[in-house]
Amino acid sequence: MKALIIGAGLGGLLAGAKLSKAGYEVEVFERLPFIGGRFANLEYRGFKLSTGALHMIPHGSRGPLAQLLREVGAEVTIIDSNPMAIIKKEDESNIEFHDFKKGLPVTKQVKLGTILAYSLKFKPKGDISFRDWILKYFSDEFLLRLADSYCGWSLSLAAKDVPAHEVLEIIDNMYRYKGPGIPAGGCGAVTESLSGIIRSNGGKINIRTCVDRIITDDGAAKGVSANGFFSRLTCRGLTG
Repeated sequence: MKALIIGAGLGGLLAGAKLSKAGYEVEVFERLPFIGGRFANLEYRGFKLSTGALHMIPHGSRGPLAQLLREVGAEVTIIDSNPMAIIKKEDESNIEFHDFKKGLPVTKQVKLGTILAYSLKFKPKGDISFRDWILKYFSDEFLLRLADSYCGWSLSLAAKDVPAHEVLEIIDNMYRYKGPGIPAGGCGAVTESLSGIIRSNGGKINIRTCVDRIITDDGAAKGVSANGFFSRLTCRGLTG
């Protein structure tokens, strides 16, 4: 059976590695001259620069991405952050992430702990922003600045632009899996390991190859046209 994958970013390479280990004949098409997409290294004056994503594994060696990498047999060393994260206050003092409530008066610490425990279990419904969700319970400049910093770090957005339920899900996962980790060798170490798995199982990765269209028949994917050439599936299904 054959699987065609459009895009050699992290998702495409993970899918390719998993399918190739399951016995599929995998062929990957990537229009760029390198693999990895936003999760790649570019050499510059002796340094390795990221193409977009941070050189980071969300939730470190305990998280879902690390579990997937282990599942497909990727040989990637992940160095967990310790401490998980640091909050720097205006007076230059530091607070560890788990102790962020210490930046508040005791009464607010108790109130926040109660609200957070409830909200992590029962996420707010609707599209209320994280900023507006905080303002429902608190009028505190420290919490608002912290919310913007956290959303900026995790999502590159301000707290007013992110639904509260999404941020609370991220916080919940941080408590469940702990903080981020750094892959030894950067993003490239991850994507090179995944591409090695695909190739070692007989798969192909085509760079500088743009998929012109997906060929379908009666609603089912049958193949792709890439750079003017046709590649056919030997079974139903196409991974994008």
